[in-house]
Amino acid sequence: MKKLTVLLSTIALVFLIGTQSCGGGALGNSPSAIVKKSINLIAEKKYEKVVALYAKKDGTDLTEEEKGKMIGLLSMANAELIKKEGVKSLDIIEEKLSEDGNTAEVKWKITYGNGKTEDNDGKLVKVGNDWKMIIGN
Repeated sequence: MKKLTVLLSTIALVFLIGTQSCGGGALGNSPSAIVKKSINLIAEKKYEKVVALYAKKDGTDLTEEEKGKMIGLLSMANAELIKKEGVKSLDIIEEKLSEDGNTAEVKWKITYGNGKTEDNDGKLVKVGNDWKMIIGN
């Protein structure tokens, strides 16, 4: 019986870690999960994956030129993140979905490793079954 309990606990832990590392855990593909995923990817310097989480306000993809510029900005954002000693925690304050369910606004608070905090917000648009963070007008 003890071995079964240990086995089930191990399976549960592996499942939890796996779902957390796949971009949002229990939140899945929610707007909040995309915000968290983008910040984690910036910290990991996976800029092309971050860019894939963004779209224009109308839901269209960024141009190659826009993607290139954004990668440069993300590199600078990572440098700032390093100066602030990384992200200690990211808390979602609020997630509001529009009535039609195609846009959302997320407010979050980042606590950095150096103890400083920062409040942010962003808008997202649903493209197919995926949420994308909106960049630009």
